[in-house]
Amino acid sequence: MKKTLLLFALLFLSAKTTNAQNWEIKTNADFNPYFEEAYRMYPEIPRGILESVAYTNTHLKHIAPNPDHQSCIGLPNVFGVMGLIEDGKNYFRNNLKLVSTLSGFSEKEIKDVPRANILAYAKAYHNLLQRVDDKSIENQRVILNQLSELPDKNSYFLDSFFYSVLMNMNQPQFQAIHKIPNYNINFGKAFGKNLSILQSKSIKITNDKIETEDGKTYQQNKLMAPPCSDVSAGFPYTVLAAPADPGNYSSRSGTAITHATIHTMQGTYAGAISWFQNPSANVSAHYNIRASDGQITQSVCEIDKAWHVSNSNPYAIGIEHEGYIEDASWYTNNMYVVSAKLTEDMATRRGINLKRTYDKNGDSGTNPISDGCFKIKGHQHFPAQTHVDPGPFWDWNKYYDLLNPYAAATVNTYTTCSGTFYDSGGSAANYGSDERIFYLIKPTGAGTVSLNFSSLNLETNYDYLYVYDGESYNDPLIATLNGTTLPPTIVGTSGKLLLEFRTDCATVASGWTANWSCNTTAPLCEEPSALAESNLTHNTVRFDWADVATATSYEIRYKHALNATWDTFTTTISQFDATGLASDGRYLWQVRAICNELNSSAWIGKEFIKTSSASNITTTTCTGRFTDTGEEIGGYRNNENYTFTIAPTGATSIKVTFDSFITEAGFDFLRIYDGPTTASTLLGTYSGTTLPPVINASGGSLTFRFTSDNSTTKAGWSANWTCCDAKEINVTGNSTNILYNSMTPSTTNNTDFGTVSVNTSKTYKIQNTGPTALSIKNISISGTDASRFTLSGITLPAIVTAGEDLSFSILFNAGISGIKNATVTIDNDDCNETLYNYAIQATSSTLTTTDFENLANINVYSKDNFIHIDSDSEIIASVRVFDILGRKWYGNDNVNTKNFKTTLVSQKNILLVLVKTESGRSKTVKIIH
Repeated sequence: MKKTLLLFALLFLSAKTTNAQNWEIKTNADFNPYFEEAYRMYPEIPRGILESVAYTNTHLKHIAPNPDHQSCIGLPNVFGVMGLIEDGKNYFRNNLKLVSTLSGFSEKEIKDVPRANILAYAKAYHNLLQRVDDKSIENQRVILNQLSELPDKNSYFLDSFFYSVLMNMNQPQFQAIHKIPNYNINFGKAFGKNLSILQSKSIKITNDKIETEDGKTYQQNKLMAPPCSDVSAGFPYTVLAAPADPGNYSSRSGTAITHATIHTMQGTYAGAISWFQNPSANVSAHYNIRASDGQITQSVCEIDKAWHVSNSNPYAIGIEHEGYIEDASWYTNNMYVVSAKLTEDMATRRGINLKRTYDKNGDSGTNPISDGCFKIKGHQHFPAQTHVDPGPFWDWNKYYDLLNPYAAATVNTYTTCSGTFYDSGGSAANYGSDERIFYLIKPTGAGTVSLNFSSLNLETNYDYLYVYDGESYNDPLIATLNGTTLPPTIVGTSGKLLLEFRTDCATVASGWTANWSCNTTAPLCEEPSALAESNLTHNTVRFDWADVATATSYEIRYKHALNATWDTFTTTISQFDATGLASDGRYLWQVRAICNELNSSAWIGKEFIKTSSASNITTTTCTGRFTDTGEEIGGYRNNENYTFTIAPTGATSIKVTFDSFITEAGFDFLRIYDGPTTASTLLGTYSGTTLPPVINASGGSLTFRFTSDNSTTKAGWSANWTCCDAKEINVTGNSTNILYNSMTPSTTNNTDFGTVSVNTSKTYKIQNTGPTALSIKNISISGTDASRFTLSGITLPAIVTAGEDLSFSILFNAGISGIKNATVTIDNDDCNETLYNYAIQATSSTLTTTDFENLANINVYSKDNFIHIDSDSEIIASVRVFDILGRKWYGNDNVNTKNFKTTLVSQKNILLVLVKTESGRSKTVKIIH
């Protein structure tokens, strides 16, 4: 067979944008103090590079190899947080010994103690860095190459590793988690002429070189390209190729492929792919899957026999998954989704029944199970094995669900209040093999449902009936039935029960007979009904349900089937538009009625699968999430060409904010137009990894157009939009506008209360200058002196109708002297100014300690209704009167006489009288007046 092939880019270490959408970062704060210590000791090491190396190698875990969990492909053991190798098996470099030599730490200490592992690597890094003149971030490859375990004879792998480290550090989420700066990395400087190879959309591997379509080459050792092209034409993910050495696989000799083997590498993606190219490895697998984003690299063609599961090699496909069986964090949603798609594609082409996927709990140790009944299973499940991968943390039930979705299963629904039902064989016959059937009991108006079995006969340990309290298998599992023991009465408190029946490939039995009954006591708040999805596109869906007469609002929630948490929203109408959903994604959605503060209905829900094809979309919702077609599970697809138009009804402007963005630079483009079509003004064209700026439409619509070429997909993007309708807030004081976000108080608009000695109030108006109602949710006063200001004159929340205004007041408590500052925040639904802020201040004029000088020649006393001040010699310049708290009651700065009296109405209050003479001296006297 001619062994030449045009292959997709060999970027098996290229990183994607770090965001919830694709790159699933798992943090580990346990080691942060040690990294900080390392940077304090060796400040010239670029901050973040140590964490990036550790994350790439170990997911920031301190690895102590388990002798019972050796890599099934023979990868050497790694040690510690930095993932160092002690015995490279004459292929990988023994970088543990190198780090020990350079740092002075013993090998045992580096292996056993996390702090020593990190500090030893850092010191080795520091020592090597002293020999380098150019210490820029782009030149750190010189150090990483020396410290890497990867074979130095293949510079392409080393460059790819360095590319991955830099891409980690270039991602906003990684920068935020590890508190590292944005280095503005110059990838052209880092990789020179080879950057075009690393980023090329397609390459050709020949005997002695890697070559792009335009003839650029990257020299390396001999490689033979596998003549694969195995996956189906419609397979949604790019399959890269890094061929194993021909000495590590052989011919199947015509043996049919009947099984898929799920492996865990006990190592890294790059390490496994490189190891398969070692002619002495004597091991290989067909496919390798990266944890972070599910990237696939093929090492052996399916037609050939990879060496991965010993005596079962002739009939099995081997799929290796990056990670360690002791650490569940490597088994990401991205990995599960892509792996399941690959297995589904292979099984469909090979005629393998997907219901014969192992679906029990993850196993520790070996557990050989039937080859006939379980076609898709772990390495540990094949006969005569010693390896124990993928181990106890691989979620077989999740994998089974991905390969056998609920939407494709048979569902029998019962809506009467009582009845009898049987397994698929009915009352007399046995059930069948390879079944996955659901039975949904949901009597109309039921408060509870009770289920009683009069007979039960299921093949012990192989055929199971699962019972859920609700109508989804994501609802609480309340019973698992197997064998012949009759269960007690099973009660569904939700008013519904869902039963899921799974059988294996052989040994059927008589099944069951069961009766149900219901309690029809009317609930205080009825459930919504007639749930349906419409407007189903690759990014959006509209949820509809029938109105509940007594409901004041509804809570709706939805999530991807693989996610643990729901996105929850509230609406007052019986429909909701969800946005930002993944193409081909499987979703659950639920809704419940809210009748009052104390009563709500039970949740009722459905499952649906998003359309897999990208199409032109126009949405009229005012807020939402705009993502690529892959959303949080996988990136966009090849050969996409579609538009997404945001045109909310009544909108006057739209704001779009991107929180992640990565497309294949120079080949996949997102274009943004200021208007309803691609004929509108082009605001920008974006490709690569630079985050687009905040986009503001000049009118009420924006259009996005995305195009991708026929290879090399990336993580895509995530953005959120909001729109402005016709409501508009404006605030005035003293009939003068107070600017939004103004932090400069002024007496003109009542934001500066001036210098006062008594409690003082200022009034403000909230105006709605638009034609639709404005909602004022809250008004708050914050800042150091907030307690000195009190809000009054308004009841919140409040509505300001179109063209009207609403007043409120703020009282300043003039206590202790000095300037007092605060900020007023008006929380409202004007989308331009949802938090309308402005600063206020007041200066309290009161006595100070310097006012208490004693002058013997001045006499102050109270007589009748007068306060008398007499001076023996000096002219009195001013008189001021304060209460006991220092608040001014009276003031006269133009006395100019030796004898003065003033009328001040008071009822035996304690007053403080401040007298100042022309010479500037003063006397304060406490009197009762």
